[in-house]
Amino acid sequence: MEDFRKVIKKNAIQALITHEVTLLARTRERKDNKAQRYFNSSSTRDNFAKVMVHAQLTERYYSIAEICSLLAISRVATISMVDDCVAEGWVTTIPGKRNSRLCQANDSLVSMAESWFDMHKKSIRDTGCDSHFRLLENLDQAIADQNRLQNRISV
Repeated sequence: MEDFRKVIKKNAIQALITHEVTLLARTRERKDNKAQRYFNSSSTRDNFAKVMVHAQLTERYYSIAEICSLLAISRVATISMVDDCVAEGWVTTIPGKRNSRLCQANDSLVSMAESWFDMHKKSIRDTGCDSHFRLLENLDQAIADQNRLQNRISV
C-alpha cells in the first residue's frame, strides 16, 4: 500500500509542477493591457496584486507595513508600487493612523484577477492536477479508515 501511495504522490507532484510551469507560460503570454504587463513583470508585483485583490474581496485594507511584511520587501519598494498603482487607478488608498495609507484593489484589478482565476482553473483542469490530489487525499483517507478499523478490532 505504501508503494502505491508513493507512486500516486510522485504523480501528484509531477502534475503540480506541470500545472505551475503551464501557468507560468500562460501568465507570461498575458500582455493584453498595461495592468497585465505591469503585474506580470515580476513575482513581487504579481503577489502585490493578489494581496490588494484579497483586501477588496475580504472588505479590508492592508497597511504599507503589512504589505512589506507579507511580500518581504522594503518600505520604499512597497510605497513605489502603491504609488504606481494609485496613479494607474488599480489601487485605492485611504488615510490610516499616523500619516500612513491603507490600500486595496479597485474594481479593475479585481476584474483582472477574475481573468487570472479563469486561466488558473483551466490550467488545473488541463494538467489534471486536481484529480491527482483528490486521488491522493482519497487514498490517505482510506488508509486512515483502515487503521481506525484495525485499532477497534485489536482492542
